[in-house]
Amino acid sequence: MMTEEEVEKRLDAINHEEIPEALSRYIEAQSKLNDAQGFVPQTLLSSVEEAKEDYLKLREEREELLRMLSYARH
Repeated sequence: MMTEEEVEKRLDAINHEEIPEALSRYIEAQSKLNDAQGFVPQTLLSSVEEAKEDYLKLREEREELLRMLSYARH
């Protein structure tokens, strides 16, 4: 179990570093996909999906950490 301080540090890292980075990777990959003409390499499709999954996992982790913090404070 994480301490309240550890949860806050993890939330800070997720909110200010990891989510923006993951979202940037997703937007960049999606942009490349949108710019692709005709044949789209599987690696490009995979990179879009992977970036999206990373972003969604971080959002889920953030929500769980927020719940943990809420329970710890009440």
